[in-house]
Amino acid sequence: MRTESLLKITRPSGHPGQNRSGQTAKESLKLPVFKEIPWPLRFRGMTLALIISIICLLTILPFSAPAQQQGRRIVVLDPGHGGKDNGVQIKGLLPEKELVFKLAKEVKLALQSQPGIAVFLTRKNDIGISILERTTFANRRSADVFISLHLAGPRSGEASGRPYFYINRFVKDPELSRIVEQKVQAGINVLPWDLAQNRMLSESRGLGRQLLKTWQRMDPEAFSEKGNLEVVRAPVAILSGVRSAAILIEFPAIPKKKSSGLENDAYCRKAAGILAKGIRNYFSGR
Repeated sequence: MRTESLLKITRPSGHPGQNRSGQTAKESLKLPVFKEIPWPLRFRGMTLALIISIICLLTILPFSAPAQQQGRRIVVLDPGHGGKDNGVQIKGLLPEKELVFKLAKEVKLALQSQPGIAVFLTRKNDIGISILERTTFANRRSADVFISLHLAGPRSGEASGRPYFYINRFVKDPELSRIVEQKVQAGINVLPWDLAQNRMLSESRGLGRQLLKTWQRMDPEAFSEKGNLEVVRAPVAILSGVRSAAILIEFPAIPKKKSSGLENDAYCRKAAGILAKGIRNYFSGR
């Protein structure tokens, strides 16, 4: 657009500052008029700008769990079973799925009473989830510790007063190991799901021993009976895919005394306190 079409000023005659029509130079300045943008179009533009800003922000910031950003240890507790799967069911007692869920919530409360530890439960209510979902949950949160809670099935109906601690045994798969070695030599860092726990067995053993040691010290009566006082190595499916220190704990389904079962609120809180103490001891020793 030419300047002459926007600014029409003639030679002044008469009063200074006026043109022939008697208009001042300011009045004779004609600027183009823009129509107001309709509100729906403005809203769309604002929404698009907001989405683009969020996308740009996400590409700049590294993805990590909030707990990790604050430098906290991450503990994942896995209450076994759930949904249609009741687990161990003893007549007159609550099913396993409810008792271990009750214990997991108490352990979470005990651990979070002190700063520095973030606790997550693989299930927050009575739902059934697969082994893959449980281990994926822990791995995606970069767990430092994974503990799966269960009840021991009654051994010939006998009562017991102590928990048992299990870690996964070393998985031997020559063919899979050969494939992994080839990938590593080719510069590809791979870790098959079934072999994930192999690299963490030392940490898992350390966690199990610390929990067992803490339990023996804080509840010696539970270990007055004869039995294996070591952490047991066994093929535990729930632990094989976990990329952290991982252990499965079985509590007696039939306690020696009613007061030493997970149905008893006082004992459940006591057991949770012992587990929380053992976990903190494990972290402090690393």
